[in-house]
Amino acid sequence: MCGLLSVKFLGDILSNPKVFVSYSWDSEEHKTWVRELSERLIKNGIDARLDQWHVAPGQSLTQFMEQEATTSDHVIIICTTNYNQKSTSRMGGVGYEQQIISGQIASGIQREKFIPLIRDGEFSAGENCSIPPHFLGIYAIDMRDDKALDSSLETLLRAIYKEPLHKAPEIGKKPDFTNIVHQVSESFEELRLATLDLDGYHLLSGLAQHHRTPETFDMPSEEYRRNIKEGTLVKLPFEISVPEDDELGDISAERMWVILNKKNGPYYEGTLDSIPVCSDEQNFIEHGQSIIFLPEHVIDISDEKEISDKPSGQGIPFIDNVAVAMNFLSEINEIESIFASYVGAGRVLDENVNGERIDVYLANIVNGQHKYRHIHNQDPDLKEKWNQILEYLDESQKAITSTFHGDKLDVIPLSQLVMFIPEFLAQISESGNKR
Repeated sequence: MCGLLSVKFLGDILSNPKVFVSYSWDSEEHKTWVRELSERLIKNGIDARLDQWHVAPGQSLTQFMEQEATTSDHVIIICTTNYNQKSTSRMGGVGYEQQIISGQIASGIQREKFIPLIRDGEFSAGENCSIPPHFLGIYAIDMRDDKALDSSLETLLRAIYKEPLHKAPEIGKKPDFTNIVHQVSESFEELRLATLDLDGYHLLSGLAQHHRTPETFDMPSEEYRRNIKEGTLVKLPFEISVPEDDELGDISAERMWVILNKKNGPYYEGTLDSIPVCSDEQNFIEHGQSIIFLPEHVIDISDEKEISDKPSGQGIPFIDNVAVAMNFLSEINEIESIFASYVGAGRVLDENVNGERIDVYLANIVNGQHKYRHIHNQDPDLKEKWNQILEYLDESQKAITSTFHGDKLDVIPLSQLVMFIPEFLAQISESGNKR
């Protein structure tokens, strides 16, 4: 279970509301989940009444159920398919509780006293429905996904404390119809995500990539990505159309910073705070342009970065083009040091670089090489050496990957790379001096 919510509710107005937790003993795992949920309610100021705590051997379960269901401020119904079956057929303790609850509803008790939580099964009527018939149509809280438990728990706490997330605004004054020719209460703008065919670029789903490679692709939590504050810098993955290159294709993949301006329904609206690396090759997207995105596109969040009138970091910084390669060159220098030790030892000494397995780290460098095409396209000599070092990187990556399958390390491509790096760096320096 996750830690306590940081949300502060007005417990001094409604102090320690009492809730009765109704559930079925589906399994020991389910009983543990119910108990841990009840513990979190107690830690958030709620007097949760649970048979696992309040009924000792020899005491009457039916008396406990009847008393708590009657005297509690709310009854929390933990709905599962098994709970629904027992409720409908009036089996066991669940069946007895439903008789009490049905009697309360029939006697005029407001239905909002009863809060259904869906732990498994489906909302709609059918074979897999988990909601008893007399609760169908009541707003139920979805707690089937443990990853979203914090958000679901907040919804439950707000319902118990009667502190809704959104409150209706005050009703305004009657309009003066004598002076109104045409009035629109609110203007709505059509929003959509960019597409390659219409806009020349689109965004990639960071969440999808995280699901593909969770060990190597980290991203902010779902809750964090859905509650970003205005003015925050977020990093998004772009694919931008560029003129086709025989070797590099017609797409430039870049990760760039965007300033969040506001939230509009499910969408975020922001302003591009980076200059695309491929700016010289396309006019689809540029610094300062409006960007529409969703929480799933956010792969990094910078809360502390100060917003200025100068572009930030990736893609291309607001400096000379050659300096864009410095990030790549720092990686090359790091690889030179690591590979030199590998060559000397004749084996892979450290399988990880910066938290990534080294073959994955190298593959990412090779896959990201098109980010710097605007440099080597301007310098044919540099382009030739650039392609050579990428070839050595590719061969080194294959050699290292084979060691993870029990093969002996082939040090030749690593040696070639280590020997070639100084020449490559000298060419970079010479190219810089030409500008």
